[in-house]
Amino acid sequence: LNLFMDSLPSLCGGTTNMSDPISSDEEEEDMEMFQVQQHHHHQQQPALDPMNVDSYIAVHLPKPIGIRFEENNSNYGGVFVADIDDRFSAAADGTIKLGYQLIAVGGKRVSGMQFDEAVMQPIVDNTEAEVTLMFFTGSAACLYHPSSADENEEWLN
Repeated sequence: LNLFMDSLPSLCGGTTNMSDPISSDEEEEDMEMFQVQQHHHHQQQPALDPMNVDSYIAVHLPKPIGIRFEENNSNYGGVFVADIDDRFSAAADGTIKLGYQLIAVGGKRVSGMQFDEAVMQPIVDNTEAEVTLMFFTGSAACLYHPSSADENEEWLN
């Protein structure tokens, strides 16, 4: 548990502890994705708590939204914001950032789901002119970390 607690801030937005070297390829991939996300944020953010409402945002956007989603590492599931097209509503809104984790679409939980269930059915195939999206503003490693996944899942419900 202490190892998890020590590594959680670095995966969730806090300072990385370089005295605790990363040992597995999967953790290295997670940290690389996190570093890409941090680069796009242009500054270090405080640690994010997946069980804190302040770690989430909701936006209501007209279609087309212009967000390209990609699936997370298969250890986590779910999808994240991979790109935002400047020509569409998500960019004009300015709230959504690269790396955010998609949690819900129109009030329906999609966190942990595969791409088709999380994006195609509730967003692309939906004929509504607008869509409401909820995002976790931290990394997949933080949201879906095995040591806290059950607690996070229960809290999100």
